[in-house]
Amino acid sequence: MKLLRGHRSAKPRVFVLGLDGTPHSYLKAEASAGRLPNLAALFEEGSFVPMRSSLPSVSGTAWMTVFTGRDPGAHGIFGFMDCKPESHDYYFPNYDHVRAPALWDLLAGAGKRSVVLNVPGTYPARPMQGCMVAGFVAPQLERAVYPPALLPRLRALGYRIDLDTAAARDAFDLLEEDLFTTFAKRREAVRMLLADDDWDLFVAVGRRASARPVLALPRRTGRVRRLAGRKPPRRH
Repeated sequence: MKLLRGHRSAKPRVFVLGLDGTPHSYLKAEASAGRLPNLAALFEEGSFVPMRSSLPSVSGTAWMTVFTGRDPGAHGIFGFMDCKPESHDYYFPNYDHVRAPALWDLLAGAGKRSVVLNVPGTYPARPMQGCMVAGFVAPQLERAVYPPALLPRLRALGYRIDLDTAAARDAFDLLEEDLFTTFAKRREAVRMLLADDDWDLFVAVGRRASARPVLALPRRTGRVRRLAGRKPPRRH
């Protein structure tokens, strides 16, 4: 993969690329059609099989299951919203509610460093051996970053946690622009952290943002679907 070229290391390292909300059937069809050559090469070298998601199958629950190796009953995250058992009041679970150690916590115990970028449910970022940029839902970048010294570098990149769907709700062109800009800034952050951190584990998750413009603009779903197969607009 082009992203990892020039980042070889003498020690064994693991790079995890997560594609949130991406069906096996879609990847299989796109790879077979020749539109995903890098992933197709990985599929040929390794294994490419469907998997069952968590129950419930929402991103915050599923990714925490992936990285703790525990089901929701053990790690404590059942969705982006939950009820307090004593009052039935709603609250929004976050990383502080996770009851099981994540993979990067276990690696830290073995003296290994990790870089964790955009994993849903990791807000607020907590101290760790390495660095973290939390993913959705993260209300503010300041508490989504560890160590704090990384924050000004991300700001200099123009990094954003997610799309600003509210600002562009009635303007599809603005939403389209924001979509590609968000992905571009995320890619820049990955490249920056690949280059300057002595990591053993690198995790980068790409959320399936294309589904959310469909919710925001239901009468324009045809255009959204066409957009999903297009290249970013050229900038002059």
